[in-house]
Amino acid sequence: MKKAGILAVVFMAVFSAQCFAETVVPEPMAEPEFQIEAEKIPYSKTALNKLERGTANMATFWMELPASVARVSSESNPVMGATVGAVNGVFTSAIRGLTAIFDVATFMIPSYSKPVMKPEYAINSLDTSMRSFLW
Repeated sequence: MKKAGILAVVFMAVFSAQCFAETVVPEPMAEPEFQIEAEKIPYSKTALNKLERGTANMATFWMELPASVARVSSESNPVMGATVGAVNGVFTSAIRGLTAIFDVATFMIPSYSKPVMKPEYAINSLDTSMRSFLW
C-alpha cells in the first residue's frame, strides 16, 4: 500500500507540471523581402513556352514535308518540288522532330525564348509555303 501511495504522488508530480505549462503563441510570419510578379513575366520567357513549342512541333513535324515541296515547287517547277522538295522535306521533318524532342527534354533549362529552328513552329512554315505556292 505504501508503494502505491508513493507511486501515485510521483505520478501526480510528473504529470501535473504539464497542466501549468505556458501557452506560446507563434509570431506571424514576416513578409518576404521580394515578391515575384507573375503578370510582368512575358510568356515567351518561361519554361512552359519551350514545353509548348516542343509538344506542338512533335505533333506537327511532318508538315515540313509538304511545306518543302510547296516551297521548291514555287521557286522552280513542280517536278523539282516533287523530287528535291520531297527529299529536303524528309530531312527537314527529321530535324524538326529531333528539335521538338530536345525542347521537351530540356524545357526546364534556359534559354526559353530562342527556338532551335526558324520559324518557331512547323505550322508556320507550312502556312508560309502554301500561301506562296497557291496564291
